Amino acid sequence: MNAILLPDLEIRLERIRLNWVLAALAVMLLPHALHLPAWVTVATIGISGWRLMSAYRGWPLFSRGARIVFALFAFVGVFVSYHTLNGPDAGTALLILLAALKLMEAKGLRDYFLLLVIALFIGIAIFLHDQSIPLALYMIPALWLAVTAQLNIAHPDTDRPFLQSARTAARLLVPAIPVAVVLFLLFPRVPGPLWGIGLPQQSGVTGLSTSMSPGSLSQLAQSDAVAFRVRFESTPPPPPQLYWRALVLHDYDGTTWHTGDSSWMLRQQLTTRGSPLTYDVTLEPNNLRALYALDLPIGAPENAFLTTDFELATRQPVTELKLYKVTSYTNYNYGTDLPAWRLRRDLQLPAGIDPQARALAATWQSSAASAAQVVNDALALFHNQPFRYTLRPGALTGRNSIDQFLFDTRRGFCEHYAGAFVFLMRAAGIPAHVVIGYQGGTRNPLDGYYVIRQQDAHAWAEVWLPRRGWVRVDPTAAVDPARVDKGVSAALPENEVP
Repeated sequence: MNAILLPDLEIRLERIRLNWVLAALAVMLLPHALHLPAWVTVATIGISGWRLMSAYRGWPLFSRGARIVFALFAFVGVFVSYHTLNGPDAGTALLILLAALKLMEAKGLRDYFLLLVIALFIGIAIFLHDQSIPLALYMIPALWLAVTAQLNIAHPDTDRPFLQSARTAARLLVPAIPVAVVLFLLFPRVPGPLWGIGLPQQSGVTGLSTSMSPGSLSQLAQSDAVAFRVRFESTPPPPPQLYWRALVLHDYDGTTWHTGDSSWMLRQQLTTRGSPLTYDVTLEPNNLRALYALDLPIGAPENAFLTTDFELATRQPVTELKLYKVTSYTNYNYGTDLPAWRLRRDLQLPAGIDPQARALAATWQSSAASAAQVVNDALALFHNQPFRYTLRPGALTGRNSIDQFLFDTRRGFCEHYAGAFVFLMRAAGIPAHVVIGYQGGTRNPLDGYYVIRQQDAHAWAEVWLPRRGWVRVDPTAAVDPARVDKGVSAALPENEVP
């Protein structure tokens, strides 16, 4: 009699353990479905369903060879999806797939306990993506269910009531609540990935400022401090399109370019083409009321707003690590609808300075058939004449610093070329302004994040052309294309590489 009943009892225990493990895995996997590639979720559900049918309908389990093939498929699939096997995203996907594969050989108390431990690790991994209050509230009952599953798997009584196990699990978890509350209230919460810890204080923060003068960006180029990190949700754009917009500088006093005040102006018309790019930015403290975004953002994240110049601005300076999500287009037109009065600001120049530059611009203006031709004439000047891209341009003295740079020293960093180019455009009657931010970035092959450092600080120009609106022009690229294609280190002389 006992010999007949024992196999039935073992089968019933096996099914109960399987059901509880699947329930625990399901609640821990559910939040990950928002971040995982669809094929990972489908494969996990498919294997779990097969394992259920194996327990209740006698379907065969995967053979050793089939498990090896699936494991190889998991590694290859994760690598194709993430281009790496390291990092929180790829590691979590791989852990989930291997947990599903473990179901195909799970048998006995030890294997099911191991799967429950894996489920708990999967639950912890979701906090690498999100540390929000809604997620924390979801994970409380999820953890309660996982502990209940652990009790039911370990208990030999197959008829143990669910409520009895649930009450026992609650008694085990309740003492942890005061500790969690204390940690929540007193422990600093990091507004970004858990590997990033920002400086709460403002001292020692270096980076861009709200103005630009000769030498300001070349000083930043000597710093390898991280400015921000970026993770694209899809294929990132090529390096020549990695222009990270920060501030637009309209006003020029003869020495320094300033942002000025344009908050009262209405938003300019935007036309986008192609596919959008969505990405996460982890911004180091910059002590500015500015966030950085790929040129050109189409919306602002929480607690920020989009200015008339498509800058991402905040109400308060960024003094601690900040994580935000942005969507941008790299193919766009904006400002095609601007009336003449709104363009006057970007035509103004101080009187009585740099007569040689003004005369050159007037020559271009009189001989060119269009504004675009004037732009090309200026770029040809930088490309064909012996200008040098350098961190050591020498000091520009006197009131005619643009003339001195264009016709004498011809040595400069990006702020020299952007400032001189905009001056020439305005002198030729073409609206133009300076944009400062960063260009380029280095991709970490392990986690896929782009790291943009202070040495990637850059300045370029935007000119207004009829029927095209504001068009980005980078005069530094005309001097040395390697700056845009390969980064600042590739463009500088060897003895000046930071």
